[in-house]
Amino acid sequence: MKVLYFEGTSKYYLYTDGVHNLEEFSDFLENCKTDFFKIRALFEKNCVQPYFIFEEIKEVYVAKASIDEFYEAEVVVLERDEYEKMLVNIKKKLCSRCEEKEECYKDSKQEYREKICLDGTCFEFCEEE
Repeated sequence: MKVLYFEGTSKYYLYTDGVHNLEEFSDFLENCKTDFFKIRALFEKNCVQPYFIFEEIKEVYVAKASIDEFYEAEVVVLERDEYEKMLVNIKKKLCSRCEEKEECYKDSKQEYREKICLDGTCFEFCEEE
């Protein structure tokens, strides 16, 4: 799914209602009469971008002045249950070597949820030399 990324806030956002591309969003900003506008933000809580959890999308207010640059990005938004199932499968495949060395996150979901991406990347993994 195509979303917006704001450099000034370093966050991903769903397009506002009636806006479907960068040009339309630029027009929206130009015509916005207030200093703040409401938009739905994708939070990296218990997930790793570009994969997000639908239930963690929240409506926020953003200051127009905080948006210095923006661009379109491709992300995947999944229901929490679906994300969980995929994460468990990735963890089984990815963590077997670390668990043998007792370097894994064990059963602490909170720790590995923000380190393991659904694309199979682990931000704590390092190959032995």
